[in-house]
Amino acid sequence: MHKNKLISFILLSGLLAGCSHTLYQAELDVSNSDSVMQKAVLYWSKTDKLLGTSKAGPIILLTACSTRRIDFVDADQGIVFWGVLGGDRRMGKPAAIIKKTVCGRIANATRITDLTAGPLVVNIYCEAVSSDFSMTEGPYTPAYIKASASAYNFMVTEDASWSLFGASISAPAAPVCR
Repeated sequence: MHKNKLISFILLSGLLAGCSHTLYQAELDVSNSDSVMQKAVLYWSKTDKLLGTSKAGPIILLTACSTRRIDFVDADQGIVFWGVLGGDRRMGKPAAIIKKTVCGRIANATRITDLTAGPLVVNIYCEAVSSDFSMTEGPYTPAYIKASASAYNFMVTEDASWSLFGASISAPAAPVCR
C-alpha cells in the first residue's frame, strides 16, 4: 500500500510540474531602413505552467540581410524595444540617439503574456545608423524594418505543445537573405 502512495505522489508531482509551451510567430514582407524589400520574422514563446505564473518573451524581430536582432520586452512603457545608443536614430532625425529611447512598441497589449494568436500591431520609430564599422561582408547591414508613421500588422499564428519535463518548441529560422 505504501508503494502505491509513493507512485501516486510521483505521478501527481510530475503532472503538476508539467506545462504547455506555445510558439507564436509571423512573417511579413517589409521595406527595411535602407528602403530594400526584405522578409521580417517575428516570434516569441510562452510557457503556461499547470501551477504557477505564465512566462513569455521577449518578442524577437529578425529582418533578412540584417545584423540586428530586435527584442521587444515588457517595460513600464508597455511592450517596447530600446534603441541602441549611437546605433539608432529617431525617424526624421539626423543624429543618433544618446539616451535610453523607445524605438518600437507593440500597440495592442501591455504585457507579452497577454498576447495570443491573431493580429499584432507593431510600431517602429527608429532606424539603424550605418557606418563603416557596422557593415559586414556581403549584403548584411544593421538595417531592420523601416520606421513608419503607420503601424505594421503581423498576423500571428501559434504552435502549442505540452511537456511533462519542460521540453520547448524550437524557434523559427531567421529569414534568408536574398
